[in-house]
Amino acid sequence: LANIPTGSYDLLLLGEVFEHILNQPTGLLRNCLRVLRPGGMMILTTPNPSTVMTAIRVLKDEYVLWGTDEFLKETKVDGGAVIDNGDIHYREYPARLVVQLMDELGFKVGGVRYVQMGVAKIHSPIKRVFKRLLQATPLASSRLFSPGYVIWAYKEGTPSLGSDARPEIAAVKA
Repeated sequence: LANIPTGSYDLLLLGEVFEHILNQPTGLLRNCLRVLRPGGMMILTTPNPSTVMTAIRVLKDEYVLWGTDEFLKETKVDGGAVIDNGDIHYREYPARLVVQLMDELGFKVGGVRYVQMGVAKIHSPIKRVFKRLLQATPLASSRLFSPGYVIWAYKEGTPSLGSDARPEIAAVKA
């Protein structure tokens, strides 16, 4: 984002990116705010670590983050360069921490919504049944049972779109 001019975009989408940032996730959000136009919106989706399933994994002494085994073996800094491995979740953040950071940086947070994911054929039969039953209840959209969340936030200011202007949209990739 360092090469993108200030105020270039009306909408930024960080879809399942934030958990893959090893070095300076605050810097990423600061740059996202910088490249947004006044009144622009950012949508951030990321895994929710504050779940019952995470607590169960910890109690069972199982992995908590994707790529834990690989992370143990990876060099984190090589010749002054920070590694870039998109298969590893370096850190998953509770929504309250991300919202707090975004507030501190100057975003106007519009809201947070916990989201349920679908049922995959690779899941065990018992997991598929459990997920389908859960999806039929309001618990499916609660912090304790939702594997992910969405935050939408704005940059202060009034959009300055003229009648012939088109919104500029960017998707940030890890």
